[in-house]
This record gives sequence, C-alpha cells and structure tokens, in this order.
Amino acid sequence: MYEIGYNRENLNYMKESSLENMLTEQQIEDFFNIPVSQASDRNAKLLFSDPENVRGLLQIVADELVENIDFSRITPIKQSHLAETLREVESDIVLQVPFEIDGKTDDLLIYILIEHQSTVDRIMSHRVLYYMGQIHDAERRILERSDIPRNKWQFSPILPIVYFTGGQRWEKPVSLSDLIDAPETLDRFIPKFDILFLNVQEISETELWNMDHPFGWLLSVLQKERADAETLHRTMLTALSRLSNHEPEHPAQHRLALLFLGHLALFRRPEREREDLMKLIQQHTDDTEVDNIMKSAAETLIEQGYERGKAEGKAEGKAEGKAEGKAEGKHEIYRAWYAEWERRRQTAAEKGIPFDDPPPPNPNNHIDQQ
Repeated sequence: MYEIGYNRENLNYMKESSLENMLTEQQIEDFFNIPVSQASDRNAKLLFSDPENVRGLLQIVADELVENIDFSRITPIKQSHLAETLREVESDIVLQVPFEIDGKTDDLLIYILIEHQSTVDRIMSHRVLYYMGQIHDAERRILERSDIPRNKWQFSPILPIVYFTGGQRWEKPVSLSDLIDAPETLDRFIPKFDILFLNVQEISETELWNMDHPFGWLLSVLQKERADAETLHRTMLTALSRLSNHEPEHPAQHRLALLFLGHLALFRRPEREREDLMKLIQQHTDDTEVDNIMKSAAETLIEQGYERGKAEGKAEGKAEGKAEGKAEGKHEIYRAWYAEWERRRQTAAEKGIPFDDPPPPNPNNHIDQQ
C-alpha cells in the first residue's frame, strides 16, 4: 500500500532534503542490476530521482505551477499496493511535496504522479484514475487511524503526468468521456480530470537545448536513443559538455545525470557502441563511484548475455536433438515399411504372381532406400 502521511500532520516532520539522501548507493546500483527488458522504466525512475528533473518536467507540462512547488522538499512515496486480484500493481513514481499558497507552504501537500509509458495505451486515463484512487484510499486509511474528526477530513490534490518515451505517434491520452459509451445526457456523471502529458519524441529539440536546464539536455539525448551511432554520439557529447560547465545546486545532480546517460548507453544502445559511449562519459567525470557503478553494470550485462547464450544454446540443443530424434524415427519406420514391401515383392516374383503395390512413400528424400 502507499505509505502516505496526512498533509498537515506530516508537514511537522518533513525536513529539508538534499539530493544526496534521495537515493542510497545500493539503490543506484539496483537501477543497473536489472534485466534489459526493465531498462526503460528504470531509466525513467533514475531520471526523476533528481528533484531538479521533476522541476524540469513541470516547466514543460505545467510551467504555471512551478513557482508554487518547493522541489527541495520532495518526498518519494513507496507506491506498491495489492489489487483485488492479489496481483501486485505498481504505478511508476509518486512524489509528495508542499504547495505554496499566498507565499506559505504550511497548509497543503500535493502528490505528483508520474506514469512512464514506452507504448501507446488507449485506456491510460482509466489507469491514471485507478492510481489516483489508490493514493486517496491510502490517505483515507491514515485518516481513519488519526484523531482528526471525519467532518474535518481533506484529501490532497494529485498532479498526474504521463511521460511518454515511445516512438509511436501519441498526441495525448484519450479522456474517460471518450472511453465511456454514454449519451450526452449522462456526460455529467463521468469523472473529469486533466492529465499532464509529455511526448519526448515530439517536443522540439531546440526547445530542449534552450531550456538551460540539465533535464532538457538529458531529454535531447533520450530523443536520439533510436538514432544512428554518429548522431547519438554527437548529441551525448554536447550534453556532457554542457553538464561539465554547469554548476548544480547539489553535486549529486551531476552524478545522477552521468548515471542516466550511462544507463541509456548500456541498456538502450547496441553492444558494439557501448565501449565508445562509456569512454565518452568517463572523459567528463572524475567520480570514481560513477565509473565503478557503470563498470559493474557492464560486467553484469556481459554475464547476463553469457547466461542467456547458455540457455539459448541448451534450448537449441534440445530442439535439434528432438528434431534429429524425430527424423531418425521416421527413417526407421520407412526402412521397416520398405523392407516389408520388398519382401512381398520378391515373394510374388518367385511365385510368378503379378505385384502392383507401389513402394511406401519416403518421408525423407535424402534417405537411401537400400
């Protein structure tokens, strides 16, 4: 279930957080120690573990709200919960943050829900509504355990954001009203809410570079994850050069930016390009921890490839053995049939009896009939 604190109560315990304590070293290593199939989602989570990248995202999709949000006090929320089917369902990223009203942040916490998508999902609005309901239901359970009278209960606003990195065309998520087959007279009974939406591939590259923010530079590289090797290399070099000349508020911001690029190079590009891209990143950092993490990740990928090769080889061997056994079985059956036919033919010849039976069909044309 979501681990959520009630807004006014929880504000008393929130501390000024720096990026250094947003992620432990073990958590960072876990972003790299994964199957390749999970790399896209982990890449997004690594990106938004930096509050400054959350700020960058909001600058693109809802710039009018940025000045009201205290990004230095973002708190990640553990968002795993169990559905009624007892199957674990996990939304991507849930963050809790104070929202400023009239210059004060003492009264309201909001949630930022970031859903990463690499494929178009027509029922995305339904999924978002489901996750929003889970967040509010978790608040309800906390309120039930509190001393706050029921008539004083209040739930927190949620900003839902769909962060789309796929290559397909997707202008925006379909609204619930378009998903529900209802006449106009019933339209007022359909839930209505806005979904903030960022299609990484559709946003102008010029706009990203002009953001003067590391988030824009990182997205510029992500835009080229399916490009040719030369284009990707050139774009990453530009991003790394800008990062080298950028003075982040927290040193760990630079580290996470490099780890994001390393993650993309290792998991999202062909193996033949990895060495050159990793050397490029290493040329722009003296951080031995970054270097060690990415080397460890590269070794893990090599080991995964070795194990996968062993499994595929074993499966291929089984398949070949099965095919060979099946062919050999057909071979033996045919030989037995042919031998019986030949015996009857010779017997008929010896007795001068006409013999018109055709020979048995040969299922293996390469097999010698003799």
